[in-house]
Amino acid sequence: MNVAQESYGGAAGLVSLGWTNGTRYNFLELFIDGRREAQIDGELNEYTIENLSVGRHELGLQGQ
Repeated sequence: MNVAQESYGGAAGLVSLGWTNGTRYNFLELFIDGRREAQIDGELNEYTIENLSVGRHELGLQGQ
């Protein structure tokens, strides 16, 4: 997964994600710091997180 912070500053919190799916999925689950935050269409290969708090975060995707 590629991660790029798109905006900077205390209230910005805009982060773009991009990835290559290894197979076809019905949907993808996005996890931020171990919590499921979004369910994404399984054919997508990019997503933008809005309002992410400042600091270090662990991001993950799981295909279903």
